[in-house]
Amino acid sequence: MAMGLGSECDCERAVKSAMQTDCTSDNVISVAAAMLLSEAEGRTKSTATNAMEDKKRKRSKEEEAKTSLGSRFSSCPLCSASIPKARLQNHIQSCNGVEEESPARKVSPPPPLPSYSPPKNDLWSTMIANSKRIDSMMSVSQPVSGLFIVENFLTDNEERSLINNMLVETTPPFKVGNFNGTHYGKRWGVHCNLRDRKVGAAENPLPSYITSLMKPKLSALGHPKLFSFTMNEANAIEYRRAEGHNLDHHVDDRILSKEAICNLSLNGECYMTYTRVQETTVKGLGGGKEKGVLGEKVKVLLKPRTLQILTGEARYNFSHGIEHEDLLSPSRISLTMRESPQTTTNFV
Repeated sequence: MAMGLGSECDCERAVKSAMQTDCTSDNVISVAAAMLLSEAEGRTKSTATNAMEDKKRKRSKEEEAKTSLGSRFSSCPLCSASIPKARLQNHIQSCNGVEEESPARKVSPPPPLPSYSPPKNDLWSTMIANSKRIDSMMSVSQPVSGLFIVENFLTDNEERSLINNMLVETTPPFKVGNFNGTHYGKRWGVHCNLRDRKVGAAENPLPSYITSLMKPKLSALGHPKLFSFTMNEANAIEYRRAEGHNLDHHVDDRILSKEAICNLSLNGECYMTYTRVQETTVKGLGGGKEKGVLGEKVKVLLKPRTLQILTGEARYNFSHGIEHEDLLSPSRISLTMRESPQTTTNFV
């Protein structure tokens, strides 16, 4: 305890009092010792009290920090899910009023090593150069002979606009479909009648929001199979993982539609499996001869905004499909574009 200059502490006053009443040195020493001990105990208690107050202040600050962290989240007014404030508006726009179950942990086998090594020919170099000129974020790969994968083919805004137009549009509507798997679908343009082997007139014209966006971007890639590509048929498919959707393995009709088929992956990601169903020797892109192994499989990761271009081997000698467990997102939409010349006679 600090004392002011010229003042007396309790111990000094006690010693003087003892000296006035009893002058023996033993009594004076005893009184002084007792007072010193009492004063030391008081200082110890004061120190302990200060330490407890420090701990309380520290706990209070920690609670404030937790409260501050929690304030970064808000509850969705539709489904009551706890959503980061920065993403709340986007969540509300797409919320259907039911809190989504947390998606199951993605446990998909890693894709096997590609069995095909694409040659670094002029076509390969041209597509890479053109894609970078269109958008520096684009990247081109070729996991199967004749299959070109162009990631980031669309921008975020282009993807969102395309999806919104498809969902808002009511003619044609999305319908439950069971052809080549279970999913929801709609189609535009000419009608490929696989049963009667003919291509009929368009039932629903191709919408301008598809043609005005896709035609110039496809042409700009510089793939020779797209130079004369005249899109006159398209279909959209929505896959919902919670409803057990899938795409059965199949090969698109080899006669009714021309060689190049373009497919866009939107809104979600998946693995598509390519399986060799023909082992016919074909001419490779590098000019040599190749013979594939019947049944060989290649899994290809399709991210949102990814374009597939199917030509050659991938188009005619491989089937493609999506297993239910390979749907990696709650919802995925695909847009497939073909050129199918209208027929006057039936193909058999």
